[in-house]
Order: sequence, then C-alpha cells, then structure tokens
Amino acid sequence: MSHMITTTVPPRWVLPPQHKNSSATPRCTIRNNTNKSKQPPCNSNKTETTYRLAEAQAHAIGRPADYNAARKNYMEAAEFHHKNAAAALGRIYHYGLGTAPDPRVAAHWYAIAAEQNHPSAQYHLACFYYHGQGVCCHVPTACYWLQAAISNGHTSAESLTSLLEQWRREAHHAIGQKAV
Repeated sequence: MSHMITTTVPPRWVLPPQHKNSSATPRCTIRNNTNKSKQPPCNSNKTETTYRLAEAQAHAIGRPADYNAARKNYMEAAEFHHKNAAAALGRIYHYGLGTAPDPRVAAHWYAIAAEQNHPSAQYHLACFYYHGQGVCCHVPTACYWLQAAISNGHTSAESLTSLLEQWRREAHHAIGQKAV
C-alpha cells in the first residue's frame, strides 16, 4: 500500500484553525488510499533498518555525511510512520543539511513526528508556531505543542516549563493590550 506525501507545503494540521481553509494559505496533501485504522502493520524490521541506514549516512564518522542519501532513506521510513525518521527530515529541512533550508517543509515533518508524540519534534513545532517560522504565528498552538513536549518527556522539560509560562504570560498580556 502506497502513502504519498507531498512535502512542498505544510500539512493542514500545522496551520492555525482560523487559517486552514484560506485559499491564500497553501497546504500539504497527504494521500492515503487506506483507512488508517485498518492499515496492516508495516514491515517494522525493514523500516527500522532503513532508518538506521539513514542515520549512518547523516552522521557519518570519518567521512562526509551524505544527506541526499539520508533524506531518501528517512523519507522511506517516515512513509511507514517512523517518528524518528519524520523528526530527522524536519531537522534536515530546518537546518538545510544537504539542501536549502525550508521552514515550511521542516514544519510539515516536525508536525508528522509531533502527532506521533516525538518530544523534540513537538518542541521544534512549538518554536515554529511561536516565531511564525514556516507556519502562521499562533501562540496558543505553540503553547499546545510545548506542553505536549513536556508531557511526553522532553529531556529539557524543566526549562521548557518555564518557557511555557513565559509564552502564556506574553499571550495573556497581548490579549489585554488589544482590549485597551
């Protein structure tokens, strides 16, 4: 069964609710020819092997990294719902590893991994929303994803909790300023 993911623009769930039907805001199309709940499990051994190959290509020791080959293998693993592969694709497009940086595509892949409870992807997606990088700036959505990263055990959960409180205070202050 084939899953085709168009990665030139972010998925619909990356956009704030008030913008998701706007014709001015492009969306990613995710085509899935099967009902996700009835989808048979993928060959997890092959998917994990493909992911590990991509990791070896991206994090080469003693030789230059091959991000083009890594991206291809991460893509294959991500199509079978490998959350670490999706997060790695987010990093590749976020930081421009072997390609031009593309925040919209990075947000797309971070969103896919975030939906699968990947704490680092949730943190990055939160930052994208907070700063309006690759997605519309939307502090409530940023707070949602930052809280998810904390709840899912992000390694810096304590400092992220402080950041979340700061974002919430700023959002509350901004709302108060608009009312004046």
